[in-house]
Parts: sequence; C-alpha cells; structure tokens
Amino acid sequence: MNFKEASTYDIDYGFTSKLVTFLFKKDGVNVFKDKEGEFGLSDNFLNKGTVKIKEMDTEF
Repeated sequence: MNFKEASTYDIDYGFTSKLVTFLFKKDGVNVFKDKEGEFGLSDNFLNKGTVKIKEMDTEF
C-alpha cells in the first residue's frame, strides 16, 4: 500500500480500531505512530487483508 506521510489513518483490526499517523516506509515496513508510540506493519502483512486501513479526512 501507499500511504501519505503525516496523514491520519484508521486501522481496523476487526475487534478494535485506532487512529494513527503514517511516518515513513523503509524496506517494506510502514511505520506509524499512535498514542502509545511507533510501530510497523509490513507490506506482506497488509497484503493478507487481516486489517483494514482507510485514510481519514482531516481537513475541516
């Protein structure tokens, strides 16, 4: 997937969801930040469809 730097996304894990900010991508790992800190999701993991990610509209 292609994410926009500094954009906000909703990650839906099926049982819970959370808002995150995309920071950068390196070596096939997408690095996000939420209220608990930074974490990465690999392209391989995202391609499995285990989680659903949608970009949030942050322009008011």
